[in-house]
Amino acid sequence: MEETLLDKKHGEYGSTTTEKAPEDDDEKELDLDEVYKIIGRGPAQYLYWLLTGLLSVSDLSEICIIAVIIPLQRCEWKLSPAFEGAVSMSVFIFYAIFAIVFGKISDKFGRKLVLKWSMIIMTIATITSALSPNKWVFIVVRSVTGACIGTNINCIICYATEFSESKDRLIGMTMFNIVAASSYALLYFIAWLMLNSIGWRWFIIVMSLPLIPALALTFLLPGSPRYFLVSGQDDKVVQSVRFMAKLNKKHLPSDLKLSCSRKEDLGSYSVIFGPQHKRSTVTLSVLYFCSVFLTFAFILYQPLIIKNGCSSAPRNQSTRTCSILTQEELIKLAISTAPFAVGNILATVSAAFLGRRLSLRISSFIFIFVIAALFLCMNSTVTVFLVSAANFFGGFINALLWIIFPETFPTNIRTTATGFINSAGKIGGVLGTGSVSVFYYMDPNIVTGLLFTASVLGFIMTLIYNRETKDVVMKDT
Repeated sequence: MEETLLDKKHGEYGSTTTEKAPEDDDEKELDLDEVYKIIGRGPAQYLYWLLTGLLSVSDLSEICIIAVIIPLQRCEWKLSPAFEGAVSMSVFIFYAIFAIVFGKISDKFGRKLVLKWSMIIMTIATITSALSPNKWVFIVVRSVTGACIGTNINCIICYATEFSESKDRLIGMTMFNIVAASSYALLYFIAWLMLNSIGWRWFIIVMSLPLIPALALTFLLPGSPRYFLVSGQDDKVVQSVRFMAKLNKKHLPSDLKLSCSRKEDLGSYSVIFGPQHKRSTVTLSVLYFCSVFLTFAFILYQPLIIKNGCSSAPRNQSTRTCSILTQEELIKLAISTAPFAVGNILATVSAAFLGRRLSLRISSFIFIFVIAALFLCMNSTVTVFLVSAANFFGGFINALLWIIFPETFPTNIRTTATGFINSAGKIGGVLGTGSVSVFYYMDPNIVTGLLFTASVLGFIMTLIYNRETKDVVMKDT
């Protein structure tokens, strides 16, 4: 019996191996990664990665958009401080809840089914939010939007990694990270171009446009072969890889057969907290909590400090008056958030050469000093520089974590584990945005202190996390 490449690498992290059919068998039985090798990299993968990119733009835009439209809504609806905080946190609260629930459901019933319905509902919710007649309807549909993002984000990560050979998995995650990170600066740039002229309602519609081609691709493309393999859906896994081969203009044997086995532990929490994965699950959850606390606190924090200064803001509610972001302030925000995308790009390079764990430790250590410097910023130039540096390292660390998540866990529990970690992160998002809403107007140094604490805790978690996944073969069971 000829030994496959993945048979040779089978070890601690497992692989996607199947038994070879005898030479006189009527059907040719192949390993999934052998099939991926035949299919090669081409239009099939690029379409799935394009879908990943479009969805990441939509998701991050929906999360970040509140930072630029809330001043306009404050003027239109006379929002109270408490209601502004509730609007800011509603997305993250429902994101966290649905990320953990639907991570397990995606492992049980498939990525495509969950992704399709979450996108349909998200499209309806987005349009409804733009048409909201009052603040109460708006906060309800914002909560629904957060639930949809929490539902689909785990599936997006799988779509970025499960449709190619293990050696190519970094390409999909790179596209996901870079496109998502670029949309951060893009949102502020488009806001600078048109927000104050078209209003916040049309601005929501403009930023949601990537949902249209993403939804069309979701219906067009078949589901994940890796998921079909571990869920025992023999016919669907063959149909899916044949579709990919056709797009890449490659030939698969007419009698192709991939051996599937139904896994009883699909989406099992007992597995992600079992001896093999418990340390990774806990440390990555705390690390991602800190990362998202920092990242999404900055979504609300940086427009405030660009307008008012980070350590010299008034200690009262007067800055909550009806005053929109000026064109000058919007372009400063676009410039200062651009390094978030640069950090994502360099994180991918660093992960490939230095490895995931070392890159994570170095960047987290430097990030501590960048956050500490926010205590000292004195003028607008220094403020923009420090915000830019914080966005760079925030993007760098976030990209590394999203590279690590799908590599750490096998297909049968991948969205369950990612959903749990993601949920922990979004709890950090709730607390981060809530902290800015509550404490900035008391004393901005309180916010900076919380950010500093999160950066130190995140660095400590990088020292405890002990798995290097750079050379790990993507495993299915």
